[in-house]
Amino acid sequence: MKVSAKEIEAMSNKGSKERYIYSIKRIVDNEKAWVLDYDGFALSGINGDNSEVLILWPAREYAANCAIDGWENYKPKALSLDYIMDELLPKLSSKGTQVGIFSVPGLSNTPVVDAESLLLDLEHECSNYM
Repeated sequence: MKVSAKEIEAMSNKGSKERYIYSIKRIVDNEKAWVLDYDGFALSGINGDNSEVLILWPAREYAANCAIDGWENYKPKALSLDYIMDELLPKLSSKGTQVGIFSVPGLSNTPVVDAESLLLDLEHECSNYM
């Protein structure tokens, strides 16, 4: 589902907690999230100790907006919710890689969580659909 320019502007101006909640709902509702990919997923070091953080976005348009600076060659890539929950998050957890949710260009308040917490939040949201 395409995101309108108005929704992009409105959500990009929200605080980190609101963007996180919106992302969880949208990822579960659409059964996918987006990463930036260019022969591997784009990683950031924004969590304070400069360790790797994988950024997920709730829609293609949000990811595409972040394909700038060092990520200009990266393209949005969809990841299925099943892949995220069954493979990606357990792998990230075992490696100690954290997950940033809905990064916005020019803002430094990207919500960053450990993979286990994100998995629990996604599972909780999925339970609302049963």
